[in-house]
Amino acid sequence: MIDGCTFRDMAPTTEVSTHEALQLDLAVHDSIFGFVYQDGTMLKNVTVQNCTFSNVPRGIGSHSLLLNAYNENIKILNNTFKNIEQDCIVTLNYLDVEISGNTMTDCGVGVLVQSSKKSPTTIFTTTHNGTQTYTGTFVPNLKTVIKNNTIKTRYNKWNDSICGIKVFGRNITSPEYNETDHGTIPAGDYYISGVEISNNTITTAGYGIHLTNARDSVITGNSI
Repeated sequence: MIDGCTFRDMAPTTEVSTHEALQLDLAVHDSIFGFVYQDGTMLKNVTVQNCTFSNVPRGIGSHSLLLNAYNENIKILNNTFKNIEQDCIVTLNYLDVEISGNTMTDCGVGVLVQSSKKSPTTIFTTTHNGTQTYTGTFVPNLKTVIKNNTIKTRYNKWNDSICGIKVFGRNITSPEYNETDHGTIPAGDYYISGVEISNNTITTAGYGIHLTNARDSVITGNSI
């Protein structure tokens, strides 16, 4: 439970910073987190509520994944995001998710839901610093609800796209190599299903709601 906290004024470490103010991420390789046991344990039962994020590169989330492993039962409720250079919320292989009642102002992307990445260097297939191959089961139905959020995006040159809510699945047509852990990402259709996007109010400098390789999802009652 992370309740009523303030995250603010996080200076970027480079010209384009990919650091989250609140990072929910992996212990699989020293390149992500050093000095911890790299056994690939995923997160469960995390609630972030009533918090304020201001003047940070990214708000909450993850930017690496362990293929076919999932963080479960994640709730992001009633938080305020102001002046977020990139993404307010990034869910990457999150299962059973509720994102509701949040206010996001002057951001690049409000909510980004992903089951894959464009770059193989952030998709891991091993744990223990590349010494143990991980085998899991692909779960396309992410059971994710994004509702009753107010999102206002603004243009900046660092984002791939400016978007209120983005859902990104990917069909990998040939195996890809991760030079960090020396693992190979198998070809496969890593699509997303089971996303409900409802009753959000979005004012956008780019896309309102953008889905890529998504199926069996519901978009209803949004104002863009």
